[in-house]
Amino acid sequence: MSSAGKSSRSAFKFSVADLDTIRSSKKKLASSPTVTIPKATTSKGKGGKKRKTSEADNLQGLPRIRHQFLEYFADKFAEIEDYVGNVEELEGKYSDLQRVAVLKDHKIASLEKDLNDAKTQTAKALIDADYEKHELVEGAKISTAIAMYKTKLQMAQEAQDPNFDRSNWDMEG
Repeated sequence: MSSAGKSSRSAFKFSVADLDTIRSSKKKLASSPTVTIPKATTSKGKGGKKRKTSEADNLQGLPRIRHQFLEYFADKFAEIEDYVGNVEELEGKYSDLQRVAVLKDHKIASLEKDLNDAKTQTAKALIDADYEKHELVEGAKISTAIAMYKTKLQMAQEAQDPNFDRSNWDMEG
């Protein structure tokens, strides 16, 4: 019972190195012309009688190992497929993020261009407003000076006119 338990436990713990051993032993069997066939051994069953075991009994563990190997291979292959699927998914996400980063950079460049254009337009508008203000102030000064000169000219003309009544003049103004 304990030997059966050990064989089943060791069968589940088989590795790739065990596979190489099995392959090399099969190659030796196939390549050597003098294959030694194991002799039938005897084992005691119930009642103390010896029974002969055949070669099939000795090879009975090979299909189990093959089955375990195929299960192990299928599991590892599924893990690899999952890994490849995850890698492809992550590569897709990475390329999407790269595209988003490029679009973000283009948008930032566009917004910076718009900001610079807005600053330029604002500066031009301020310069134009200052120029117009300056022109209005200068125009107002010129108009005021012209109005003052007209008034002075009119007063000078009135002062020279001998028939003009000077009593209604505002002397303080």
